[in-house]
Amino acid sequence: LVFDVSALSPSFLASEIAWPVLGSLYGREVGHAIGVVTGIANHPGEDALKAFGAAAASSGAVGLFHIAGVTPEAPDVETVLAGSEPEAVIRVTPEMAAKARAGLSTVSTPEA
Repeated sequence: LVFDVSALSPSFLASEIAWPVLGSLYGREVGHAIGVVTGIANHPGEDALKAFGAAAASSGAVGLFHIAGVTPEAPDVETVLAGSEPEAVIRVTPEMAAKARAGLSTVSTPEA
């Protein structure tokens, strides 16, 4: 399946909180399937990938993920899908990311 984050702002994707939040959302949405994340313009960095993977594994049964243009075996979506159509496409909205973030926090009012 495809987990498309292209609707999220570059500033959010560059933030420290983005990758644990997206990993948590990915794990809940994907479950045990193997998906490919699309819509990433820049490599998020090794720490961000670790945070994504840890959150995905703890919120779902994720054992493997691809990020198009980032992870070595996924130079693009077409390579990952190997010519097949995805079983599903999840288009992540800013609202979905905000809800996932709120679910990870016990703070009643987010700080600026």
